[in-house]
Amino acid sequence: EEKSDVINTLDLSFERSCKNCPNTFDEDSETGAIDYIAFKKGSPFKVKLHQVIPNKTASDHMPVVAILEINK
Repeated sequence: EEKSDVINTLDLSFERSCKNCPNTFDEDSETGAIDYIAFKKGSPFKVKLHQVIPNKTASDHMPVVAILEINK
């Protein structure tokens, strides 16, 4: 996974809800994971689910859904 300078900078302070993120963009043989859900590093969240909904009705980007649990 090739990351942009912007994503590298965001990863310094935020954690994404996926590690090997699935593709969120698929158009004319171009694909990639370019849409993310993120939360501040050190937050009490645990990722329970991360998924991409394979639907491009409203956009060429597919919806991303995450369920986070608060660790107490």
